[in-house]
Amino acid sequence: YLSRVFQPRLFDLQESTDMGSWDEETIDEMTILSLQNPRWSAKSQKDFLETWFQFLRFCAQEDIGVLSHDDLNQNISDPTQGVLRGRRTIITPFQFDHVLHALENCHELTDEERNQNIVVLILGFYGGLRSSEVRNLTLADIVSTGVALFINIRRSKTEAGRRAIPMHRLLPDTNALSVLRKWAVQRQDESRNLGSDATLGTLPLFGPLIKNRRPRWDEVIAPAMAFVHRTLHINIDFHGLRHSAASWLLLRSYAAYYPDFSAQLQHGSHACFQAQNQSKLRGLFEVFEPTSADGKEKILVHIAKFLGHANLRSLMLIYGHTIGVIHSHALSLIHISEPTRPY
Repeated sequence: YLSRVFQPRLFDLQESTDMGSWDEETIDEMTILSLQNPRWSAKSQKDFLETWFQFLRFCAQEDIGVLSHDDLNQNISDPTQGVLRGRRTIITPFQFDHVLHALENCHELTDEERNQNIVVLILGFYGGLRSSEVRNLTLADIVSTGVALFINIRRSKTEAGRRAIPMHRLLPDTNALSVLRKWAVQRQDESRNLGSDATLGTLPLFGPLIKNRRPRWDEVIAPAMAFVHRTLHINIDFHGLRHSAASWLLLRSYAAYYPDFSAQLQHGSHACFQAQNQSKLRGLFEVFEPTSADGKEKILVHIAKFLGHANLRSLMLIYGHTIGVIHSHALSLIHISEPTRPY
């Protein structure tokens, strides 16, 4: 049974031998690798997915607890659906603006519900956080100093997942940054009524403000995504927001060094591609680089670290679909720079 589920090629993944470290991207990556068997027919792939899904659901049962339900695709309970359904949906920056605008003007929600949904969605679409990382955040994990605002990911399944997200370099306008700051200040103000033993590190950033209690999925992620579904009428889960974050960040990063590239993109007129925001984004890549380097040589390395990947493999395998248009632009530059050759 295990030989059917766990193919030898999966041992190429460092995380594969420790199921406790598997997250949604590890599962996606292992699924993709498993389905790349050239000898399998469509029926064989379907049969494998059914067995693979059964195995994952078994490992996520409460009495087993090796995997978390948060790390399973939300459609995984239906073996007839593709494992990546909903996860490969990408929304555009303009669509995300529409969602935020609709949320800001939604009077069906309380101010607290509305603001929490906005912050959670911003962390997914621009911060690229996993749903489990959002739920793990405490009041001590949001650090605001002057113009800078960092989200510190202290609790993640892997060492590479622990990182600091510079939201001030990623957000396209100051309004979104203000929303994050106001949410943190509001929660900190509320925490003062809980007594001196309730330190910032013991109180969740989202959900009920209860010491040492991690908020549930239905208290944080589900309400925010329900609003996205209702507004855009598309099938996407929270990991789809992270997928969108990575996809647009790859395009924005290349455009930061080649401004004319934005004009080739359908959504290149969005604020996130404007010169001022692109200048801030370059700082994400150059802050740790020698002064003689401009940062673009290691864009992919920095993005992999930003997403919490241990290496470039996951980035290129899962998020590399944007590389095609970047390659096309790069090749056009080579063609322009080459002198005309007589034949």
